[in-house]
Amino acid sequence: MDVGTPFSGQKYADAIEKLQEEFDHRFVDFKTHRAIFHIFADPFSFDVQDAPPVLQMELIDLQCNSEHKAKFREVSGKVDKLGQFLRELPPTFPELSRMFKRTMCLFGSTYLCEKLFSTMNFNKSKYRSKLADEHLQAILRVSTASSLMPNVAQLCERKR
Repeated sequence: MDVGTPFSGQKYADAIEKLQEEFDHRFVDFKTHRAIFHIFADPFSFDVQDAPPVLQMELIDLQCNSEHKAKFREVSGKVDKLGQFLRELPPTFPELSRMFKRTMCLFGSTYLCEKLFSTMNFNKSKYRSKLADEHLQAILRVSTASSLMPNVAQLCERKR
């Protein structure tokens, strides 16, 4: 850039606008489920009027229960304890329990998908470009297994 030439940030502004549009397009589902995520984050301070009708009565009962409110405030900020609290809601809150469980499953399944893609990208790199789809499937099966224990005795018996 020459000295004295005014800086034009238009190309950056265009790139940021395109990025904003892409985010809006990709994360439109989060906007439609915003109320569910807010209830999940803090069911005791959520306005019942904004909740889906199927959850409203249970949400009122939950918010009026001082024992549950005290337990929730006690575990607030502790992710493992919060998950346990939400999983162990009494049977009198079936719809809230179902909604909490579905919301908690989102995070685990997203993590597993990302882990699988990372494993796939690691295994099928430019240095291993000769891998066919059936080889890649076998590699993914082996690399995502949590624990594989070979049965040495059985393998030796087969060789004899």
